[in-house]
Amino acid sequence: MTKYGNKGKGITSYLSSDICSEFIDVMGKRVLKEILKEIKLARYFSLIVDSTPVASHTNQMAVALRYVSVRKACANERLARVLPSVSHKARGMEEAALNLLEELKLDLKNCRGQSYDNASNMSEVYSGLQLRIREKSLC
Repeated sequence: MTKYGNKGKGITSYLSSDICSEFIDVMGKRVLKEILKEIKLARYFSLIVDSTPVASHTNQMAVALRYVSVRKACANERLARVLPSVSHKARGMEEAALNLLEELKLDLKNCRGQSYDNASNMSEVYSGLQLRIREKSLC
C-alpha cells in the first residue's frame, strides 16, 4: 500500500493503509445496511451460495441475496458476505449460512428460493445444503 503512505519530503499524505482499510470497512457496512433495509421492505428473498477453495487451500463461501426492490420494482442480486475458512461439508456450510442470516437479522421463513452450483455437498437431494436449508425454512 505504498500508494497511500507518506512518500517522503514534500508530499504529505494522511491516509495510511490502516485508515484506508477502515474507510472501506465503514463504507461496506453502510452499503450492507442499505441493502438489508431494501430486503426487509421487499420481505422475501432468495439465497445464493457458492464455495470455492482458494490458493491457501481453505474454502471460502460467497453468500448473495436476491430480492425485488419495492422502490424501483426491479430484481437485485447483492453479495452479502464472503465467509473465509468454511467447511466444505454440507453441515459446516449450513451453519455458516444460517449464522450469517441470523447476524443480518433475516428471517429464513422469508427465503423463497435457493441457488447453488451442482456440487453434491450443495444440491444433493438427501443430505446437501439445499435440503438442510429447505427443512429449516419450513419449521
